This record gives sequence, C-alpha cells and structure tokens, in this order.
Amino acid sequence: MGSDQRFRIADGVTWDLSEDQVVILDPEGSTMITLNEVGSILWPELDRSGDLATLVEKLRHRFDDVEADQLESDVRDFLDELLAEGLVAPAPV
Repeated sequence: MGSDQRFRIADGVTWDLSEDQVVILDPEGSTMITLNEVGSILWPELDRSGDLATLVEKLRHRFDDVEADQLESDVRDFLDELLAEGLVAPAPV
C-alpha cells in the first residue's frame, strides 16, 4: 500500500456520526460496527480525500506524542481491516 493510494467508503455501506463515534452498517445490513476514537477521526476523511498520507497527517495533529511511523502503521492496519470486511474499496488516484 503506497502513501498515494486512495480509499473510499464501499458502495452500500451506510454510516452515521453519533456522539463523536462513527457507527457503520455493512452493505448486507447485518452487522453494525462502532469505531473507536481514532477510527471515528479517520472514517469521515474517506469521504473527502481518502489517501494514506492525508489520513496519517490528520492523526499527527491530534496525537503529536506518537511517532509518524507508528501512526502510518496503525492507519495501514485499520485500512487493511476495513478492506477485508468490505467496508472500504480502493479509489482512483
């Protein structure tokens, strides 16, 4: 996954922001997922830019005590999990 790779919320996925937490309903409508604080910061960005570098930068402003390499690794893991669950998809660069 390159830093210029972009992601978007997958077709059929619905979500809402409730009390600073994102709640996602999968495309089949069978599973509801509540994201933690970090996931809830990143998820709306997938509607805007969706690229890895922007997502990492968004967290760097919020968690300045965490090394950039660790943030990037965490974002990559988060995106990999979302991809595996079918909640996000690659977007054109």
